[in-house]
Amino acid sequence: MAWYRFYLLSASKGIVAREEFEADDDEAAITIARQLYNSRSDLGSGFEVWCGVRLVFPERDGGSASRTVARVKSARDAGPRRA
Repeated sequence: MAWYRFYLLSASKGIVAREEFEADDDEAAITIARQLYNSRSDLGSGFEVWCGVRLVFPERDGGSASRTVARVKSARDAGPRRA
């Protein structure tokens, strides 16, 4: 489990709202963030998810969380990258 931060963003990229939550992994965090965004989308035009200093997921104006979840799964399934 890790702590994540959800930022609801305005059209000018300002922070409209912030939530912290715990999730098992990036995939679960994106799912939770999507639910938070859907419940408040009338207040903002996009969102970001952060874990510490790492940007996990940026989204703007109805982008596809499912595509990002697929990328996270693919990267996880591929295993560690070699230099």
